[in-house]
Amino acid sequence: MKGALSLAVERRQGGVVLTTGDLEHRKRVFVKEYLGSKSKATKQVYTRCLNGFGRWLDEQGGYCPMTRAAMDEYKDFLVVERALGVRTVAAYLTALRQFCKYLVATGFLNEDPSAHLKAGGRASTHATQPLTEPEIFALLRVVDTSTAIGKRDMAIIYGMLYAGLAEAQIERADIEDIEYTLLGTHLRVQGKRSGRKTELIPLDEPVENKIAEYLHTRPARGPGDPVILSHSYKSKDSRMDSRSIRRRITSYMRKAGIERPGVSPKSLRLTALLLWLNDGMSMEDIKLRVRTSRLSTKIKYLQEKGLLTRS
Repeated sequence: MKGALSLAVERRQGGVVLTTGDLEHRKRVFVKEYLGSKSKATKQVYTRCLNGFGRWLDEQGGYCPMTRAAMDEYKDFLVVERALGVRTVAAYLTALRQFCKYLVATGFLNEDPSAHLKAGGRASTHATQPLTEPEIFALLRVVDTSTAIGKRDMAIIYGMLYAGLAEAQIERADIEDIEYTLLGTHLRVQGKRSGRKTELIPLDEPVENKIAEYLHTRPARGPGDPVILSHSYKSKDSRMDSRSIRRRITSYMRKAGIERPGVSPKSLRLTALLLWLNDGMSMEDIKLRVRTSRLSTKIKYLQEKGLLTRS
């Protein structure tokens, strides 16, 4: 079965997904042809700004839906997490808007999701917030683990909340990627640049147990089978994609009454980082688990919010 990342463009429910590889290809054509009459210096600025968008795309798991909400989230990343100045943000957003116009002109997009973006102020969304302890308990309580679907969803939530796994890493995970060694259980995940599963993320015992509980509900499995399957009527027993994972977590959050600004499925990963820091985990161990170039920025953000109980 094809996963979301096996498609350069994925059209589901009218949405278009841009992958890192597709960005690289289209960016080169955009600079060479669409910006053909621009000066060399201008082309270099646009390339540098779009490279920044590509790095953000990497941190989303290598792809993202081209929607207004995603563009707002990218702006928040520039303004809040990277703390860039207004002029720098303006340059990044100008490059993105022109690139989106090019994608519309070439038929890749039906409409421009970035047209509303402006450099000043904050985007319409809020910076990602971690869950509070009561919210964690509320989220876990609303999952019915008496069913296979509930066991699957609990395995997903534990993977994000206590192992810091990204939605894309969960989507791509195969049975053979779970490695049991004397040093503990790990999940082999794709490296940022290699495109191959060469990096290991530790799975602590609670996470390992939730995954095992779900796998025990399924029939015989082959090494190349997905760890997480869709149980929906139309895609039953195929690989569950990231969009469906986000939808499931969002529905549980609503059921648990967790709907404050800044809280989304991504909050689970930020919560994992907060829990590790407050538990006194060493930075060496945290770096093994968090695959992001913005680790120090995220830690600084948690410090500024007064969420760290350990210095």
